[in-house]
Amino acid sequence: MVSIFFTKGPLRRPACYKRFKRLNERRYNRLENAEPQKAQHDEQRQHVDSLEIQQLAEEFASCRKILLALGDENRQHLIVETIEIGKCDGVRMGEITERTHLSRPAVSHHLQILKGAGLVKMRREGTKNYYYFDADAKAMNGLLHMLMHAKRIMEDQPDRSYTK
Repeated sequence: MVSIFFTKGPLRRPACYKRFKRLNERRYNRLENAEPQKAQHDEQRQHVDSLEIQQLAEEFASCRKILLALGDENRQHLIVETIEIGKCDGVRMGEITERTHLSRPAVSHHLQILKGAGLVKMRREGTKNYYYFDADAKAMNGLLHMLMHAKRIMEDQPDRSYTK
């Protein structure tokens, strides 16, 4: 918006008007030229973000079993109890059942899920099964990598926690 100064007599523009107009034209031209570059940069950033988000989604999918296994409170308790009993050669299901509020079939069910996720392993001696906590390095490393990737993406996001 151009302001016009009123004086006695006809309307006149101030002497600095031409200079002001030239500066505004230069700024406008710079902004006009910068917008395609900015749009191209934003498009590249969105493309990188979409690839990164797609990769994170694939990492979540590969960690689904371990996340489901760790998400249940009973299975968390079984992991803690198995570690707490602390026998190097493993723990029998009967010992775990005694230390938890779960029935033998429930303990068996939860141990199978933990075993499938790679968190608990089983050693067999004759007819006896010994369970021990031995996180599969591949499963745990995949989970840690996924969590670090998610954290890095979240840290790149702008802060939205402002208050009015």
